[in-house]
Order: sequence, then structure tokens, then C-alpha cells
Amino acid sequence: MERIPALGVFLAFSVGCGNSPIGPQICDRPVTEDPIPVHEGERIGNVFQTSGWGSVEDGDDFLSFDGGRFYEIHHELGVMPVAVYGYVSFERYGLAEGSVSETAGNQMEIKSVDESTVTVLNGSCTEYYLRIVVIGPDDTGSGGAGMGGAGMGGAGGR
Repeated sequence: MERIPALGVFLAFSVGCGNSPIGPQICDRPVTEDPIPVHEGERIGNVFQTSGWGSVEDGDDFLSFDGGRFYEIHHELGVMPVAVYGYVSFERYGLAEGSVSETAGNQMEIKSVDESTVTVLNGSCTEYYLRIVVIGPDDTGSGGAGMGGAGMGGAGGR
């Protein structure tokens, strides 16, 4: 039984997977470790979205989200969000050109959340288009919009 080749393969992979503050480098990362600032989007009450569901006519496109892309989304809520949702599509204009699904796993890694920004990373090596929805607490303290009052901070405001 020869164990040298297995050890060599392990060492080759571990040496090639350098770490940085934004995580292991599985695919190409941006030239800088600073996220790309995103100021586009709209706030409706306690909800901020980087785009709608997609419309070619209105120029309502998703953010280009190549593998390793790193964004700092300025959400304009002024409070700590209770939820952050990510949606991806293989099409720039989302539902106007194809389908959209909620992110899972490392498609959208949330790196930080505060009163003014959400920082996300595409930890996969797959190219997507991204839509982000950030939800702040509602005025009654019973959870965020679209959560039926049972979301984070919901359930009767407990």
C-alpha cells in the first residue's frame, strides 16, 4: 500500500488554498481585499432591495456576481437588519429572462451586517446575477416585513 501519492495530493491542495480575511481562495478573488461598494437600490419602508425581480424595459438588472466577487451593499435602513435574503439567477434581468432562486451554501456568504451595510461574498466559483433584500425591524417590533410577525425579533416582539 503506497501512501506517498495521497500525502502529496493533500499537500498540493493545502498549499494552493491560501487564506485571506475574506476566506480561502478557491477561485480568483478581486485585486483588492476591499469589497466593491454598491449604492444602487431602493428602500420601501423597512425593506431595501438592490433591484426588483428584473425588467429589461426598466433596466432593472441584478448585480453581476462572478465567483469570488465581494460587495458592500449600502442598505440605507439606518438600523440593524433583522434579515438578509439573497437571490441568484443565471440571467442579468432575473425573472424577465429566466428563473431566480434563493441563495444557498456559499453562493452568497454574509461577511458582515451593520446599520448601514451588508457585506457579501460569492464563495463559489460560479457566475451568477444577484438580488439582495435587506429587512429592518418594523415599527411595531413584531418582526420584519414578509415574515408574518414570526421572523427574527418577531413572535409577538419577544
